[in-house]
Amino acid sequence: MKRQTRIKNSNSKDRFFKDSKGNVVITQPPNFPLIAWAVLKVTSLLPWQGDISNGFNLLSSAFLFVWAYLELTAGVNHFRKSLGVLVLGVLTISYFI
Repeated sequence: MKRQTRIKNSNSKDRFFKDSKGNVVITQPPNFPLIAWAVLKVTSLLPWQGDISNGFNLLSSAFLFVWAYLELTAGVNHFRKSLGVLVLGVLTISYFI
């Protein structure tokens, strides 16, 4: 038999911002993909010769994609999962523009 865990007196607003233990989680320390995205994005803005800048930019987008995917699949609440969906959508749209 499966056990269902519920937050006491939960409503949709509570489930959007609270984790399974009832803690409000909006921000958390950044993990490796987010740090790598920021470092590579800043590095891509430096004056490089040739396609190095473009390579750093593509790599930074890849790390941001990984972070967004991880938030979507393993986010602690609906807010974090929605953030993952939003970032994945923006990345996908920006790829085709």
